[in-house]
Amino acid sequence: MLSFRLFQRLCSILLFLICFNPDANSQCTGSVSEADSLELVDFYNDLSGDDWVNNSGWLVDPVSEWVGITLNDQVNENGDCTVGEIFFQAKGLSGVLGDYQFPELHTLSILDEIYISGELPELGGMVSLIEVNLARLQLTGNLSNISPLPNLVKLNLKRNSLSGEIPDFNGMEQLEILDLAVNNFSGTVPDFSGLSNLILLNISSNDLQGEFPDFSSLPELTELRFGSNAFTGNLPYFSGLPKLEIIWAYGCGLGGEFPDLNLPELRGIYFNNNNFSGEMPDFSGIPNLRIMTLRIIIFLEI
Repeated sequence: MLSFRLFQRLCSILLFLICFNPDANSQCTGSVSEADSLELVDFYNDLSGDDWVNNSGWLVDPVSEWVGITLNDQVNENGDCTVGEIFFQAKGLSGVLGDYQFPELHTLSILDEIYISGELPELGGMVSLIEVNLARLQLTGNLSNISPLPNLVKLNLKRNSLSGEIPDFNGMEQLEILDLAVNNFSGTVPDFSGLSNLILLNISSNDLQGEFPDFSSLPELTELRFGSNAFTGNLPYFSGLPKLEIIWAYGCGLGGEFPDLNLPELRGIYFNNNNFSGEMPDFSGIPNLRIMTLRIIIFLEI
């Protein structure tokens, strides 16, 4: 279930990226910078390009015709074309991602490539990045390579084997979508106080512990997912989140009295497999609530 506001924002991001490169015919038609060309050749070799399901154009035709690559429509200050987007999904890529440097890259999307392994690559030098999707791969390591990317709006690292603590992502004030679900992150959860534009936060299915923040500094948050962890303490009231629409908190380890969630925009709550005490809360003050899942939730009378 996707929050309506998040759906609107995803459409806005997509529209922005389409305007960035309206179609293949709008791509820069000149020569590609030597630096970007060499990085692309390394990318092809590192990820076994000869064995891809589709490697149309690579190393033979002009870069603008290489499958998975989109050039920016404007030349850079040196008069060269530059790589704007890299997109591959289930194309049979295998190997280890290198620390590539594409100064004008705005979108890096590599999805469902289960034979890509190795540590999460260094991204800090690609300051033009707006969207990073490296999901459902076999990446390891921690997030120390995520240096501040001031223009980043979306970071999706779902379903890898990443570990270590989750940083606070200071220096990424534009971030709106942060999805770190189904990894091996541990430690406590930062309050992400520097991410005031965050709309979606998904940290489900990790090894996170400690008390759960109330995220009062995230007023734009509409979707919060933190189930399948081992938190302690009580469920926050989330009173500083007036736009919150969806809470996924299944099997997250929280207990105590269930708070009155006076969140006018809330449409869905999922609290399967938790242990709360006290009386069943009154949900009548949530006028937009449509889905409520409390299966195997235990309210213990005190």
